[in-house]
Amino acid sequence: MLEPALKYESQLQQLFLDRWYDPKYMYYNNYSWRDQFKVATNNWEYMEFVSTLNGEVIGYFNAKIDRDSLVVTNIGAVNFYDMNFVFAKDFAKFLRNLFDVFKFRKIRFTVNVGNPIEPTYDKLAIRYGGRIVGIWKAEDKLMDGTYSDRKLYEIMREDYLAAKNR
Repeated sequence: MLEPALKYESQLQQLFLDRWYDPKYMYYNNYSWRDQFKVATNNWEYMEFVSTLNGEVIGYFNAKIDRDSLVVTNIGAVNFYDMNFVFAKDFAKFLRNLFDVFKFRKIRFTVNVGNPIEPTYDKLAIRYGGRIVGIWKAEDKLMDGTYSDRKLYEIMREDYLAAKNR
């Protein structure tokens, strides 16, 4: 179930802390250092949600927002456990809500090349009428000290609506 993240801040803090040094999660932060996780106390710049199953957080989603342009400038998604149906369903609902409920006109998001989720993001962008804009070379220093390329996507609301109606 998709719920506001603020209701689960302490659970989220522990989940993120437990994964600080786990190489599996190095792509989520796409930088080499970590800070204590904090949920925003308002939704002006970030919208934050969790995916829950039986009252336990299984995933986290956020959208960074430029309110003047009505553009989501970045999306974050982390699955704290192995991929499952509830997380995938909630992630799809989160993305759809950005256009259908909150009426943003564009979503931009990135992924580090080599992240295991990259092929899924490629498919999502196409499914929702988006495109791969390009790749920034050696953009991010990861936790393991390597530099990673970053792939940029964008989805326009009108393209999403056209894809949804097909």
